[in-house]
Amino acid sequence: MEPLKNMFHRKVIEALAHAIKTNDKAFKSNQFVNAVIDNQWEKRELKDRIFHTAVSLAEFLPNDYEKATVIIQKASKILPAGFEQMPLPTYVEHYGVNHFNTSMKTLEIITQGSTGEFAIRPFLKKDSVKTLKKMENWARHKNEHVRRLASEGCRPRLPWGGNFDEAIRNPGIIVPILETLKNDDSLYVRKSVGNSLNDISKDNPDVALETSIRWLKEDHEHARWIVKKGLRGLLKQAHPKSLELFGYTNPKSISIHDFELKENTVKIGSRLNFEFSLSNESKTDSKIRAEYLIDYCKKSGRSTKVFQIAEFELPAKKKRKFKKYQSFADMSTRKHIPGTHFIAIRVNGVIKQSLIFEVIK
Repeated sequence: MEPLKNMFHRKVIEALAHAIKTNDKAFKSNQFVNAVIDNQWEKRELKDRIFHTAVSLAEFLPNDYEKATVIIQKASKILPAGFEQMPLPTYVEHYGVNHFNTSMKTLEIITQGSTGEFAIRPFLKKDSVKTLKKMENWARHKNEHVRRLASEGCRPRLPWGGNFDEAIRNPGIIVPILETLKNDDSLYVRKSVGNSLNDISKDNPDVALETSIRWLKEDHEHARWIVKKGLRGLLKQAHPKSLELFGYTNPKSISIHDFELKENTVKIGSRLNFEFSLSNESKTDSKIRAEYLIDYCKKSGRSTKVFQIAEFELPAKKKRKFKKYQSFADMSTRKHIPGTHFIAIRVNGVIKQSLIFEVIK
């Protein structure tokens, strides 16, 4: 797969230069492009390319921040929407913290063509009360991209955006924004609300659960979907109260049968094939959340990963068979180490059976 940074190339920079030039006749577009595509360009990763482009923009835009942001706002409206516009909010992020009102107006406009979720973070760090008040207003904006900025921008643990430490200590400061958006018409926005709730659950599971229970009681149209997304981390950790919230009770009446591995030795690059059956010995139907766990060898010790199999209802006195496999091909995110591994089947948070296998080169 081609590196993502390669999608941020010369033609993208030239299009950005053209959009700026259209709104600022004094803008030296050729010099700007040459400044961006310098002798270090090929070595730069995606984030560095975006930041470098924003810094280069600052060199060629007017020194007056107010004037520069007017140009940026107009340029954003004529550029194709996408991450190719990311140097624009990055410019605001690094040069606009001391110009609150102008920066908020600019982010409200340009987030509609890219995203301002990273650019808003320094403003939250400097003055969270003032910034969150603005974001609460954005949560009622007619444009879905602006509404998403309200929820995504205040996430306690935003990937690429660093931590919002104040929200980690006191998640209650962002809950009003999520309350406003929890039943949003846009799936794009609702996903962000779920992600924010999941972030809260990492540091404040009780707050995430209290919020989830309240939303489920309100029984709005999207409550169950958002809560499921928001508690996915706790569900994966087999958090008892989270499992109970979705009806996954103690699986004492669920039995596992014929759990076997098709091979006890797995070569790196191949896959582990396994099968098993679950039966419901109860006289009533049971809700099932079935997962398998693999305990991997690592250079630094061991690491357990959880993989979901299925969520379903198993009728009384019925059995269901599963055939699954797990790849042991090396990936950029996971390198396999030879040695003894374990695989376990988990039902509603309870390990039912585990087996041992060897991974070899």
